[in-house]
Amino acid sequence: MREQLRPTIVLLLICLAMTFALVLVNEATVDVIAARQAADASAKRLEVMPQADEFTELEPADWQSLVPDSAVTAAYLATADGAAVGYVYDVTVDGYGGDVSLIVAVQKDDLTLSGVRVLSHEETAGLGAKIVEPGFLDRFAGKGGPATVLNVIRSGGEADSDSIEAIASATISSRAVVNAANAALELSEALEKGGTTP
Repeated sequence: MREQLRPTIVLLLICLAMTFALVLVNEATVDVIAARQAADASAKRLEVMPQADEFTELEPADWQSLVPDSAVTAAYLATADGAAVGYVYDVTVDGYGGDVSLIVAVQKDDLTLSGVRVLSHEETAGLGAKIVEPGFLDRFAGKGGPATVLNVIRSGGEADSDSIEAIASATISSRAVVNAANAALELSEALEKGGTTP
């Protein structure tokens, strides 16, 4: 009986040692990973609003009630030399393969999109994953304006000023990015009309 328990006890001790080692590695890297993600998000904010030199996070209480159930998860006031130039948002929307996290910037003066960048996604490689490509994201620059709702048109369709041409065979993924842009435009307009920002 003792001989039969010995391998079980050894295996249990090995499992406990490996679990302890994994916990130590996780604890050692969690701060590094969080710092790297924060630096990446900060660089993306500057990428979508290059004229800004500072991004001040707005208190959720100042904007969440303006647009209930918004896909916006964080809002920032972008300033240049102390003057407000726009808003930058972290937005999470449903894509074809799961959540799509983006950073969307809106100009304060005319409420048009300054830029859109994808932080993370789970879209299909070769199809929906094309939402990260500049050729698609550049379609958003300058779109929007007061009371504007962007829409998706099929690839090759006739576009107007409020349309974004979908990526071929990836309409759902394209629509996810358009939904994120619309959430940012809607909140920007609400902040300008009745918000508490300068």
